[in-house]
Amino acid sequence: MDSTWIWVAQGGLIRNQHRMWIVGFSRNIGYYSFLYAELWGALEGLQLAWGLGLKRVILKMDSTEVIQVIQANVVGQHFSAVIQDIKNLLQFSWIVKVTHTFRKGNIVTNGLALVAFSRPLSRYIFMQPLDEVLLLLHDDYSGMT
Repeated sequence: MDSTWIWVAQGGLIRNQHRMWIVGFSRNIGYYSFLYAELWGALEGLQLAWGLGLKRVILKMDSTEVIQVIQANVVGQHFSAVIQDIKNLLQFSWIVKVTHTFRKGNIVTNGLALVAFSRPLSRYIFMQPLDEVLLLLHDDYSGMT
């Protein structure tokens, strides 16, 4: 598990079954590890999806390491509170499928993370697509990524 600490942010996007924007989110996290940022993104995405009342969710992650951590039967000592919160959410009465996507399949979420770098340390919720990710969203919808 890579524990190199750098300045990190995360971003995520909740879409409907037609791949259309429901809500986007990002957070400027600060000085942590990349793994922590990925875990935090998974947690925030799941919390938002549950809060929206979604009952069937596909959580797409571009980090196989994070997927393995989430699906492991044990919780290690690194980031155990975040991992346990994710595992608790997965036990709620809904269907969550955790899958891998390649980084190019996650360009909009990566764009949302980049947006967070220019903002103060906090969480941001976007009910409409931001201008900064509109081109990425268009490319994603049209299959250009």
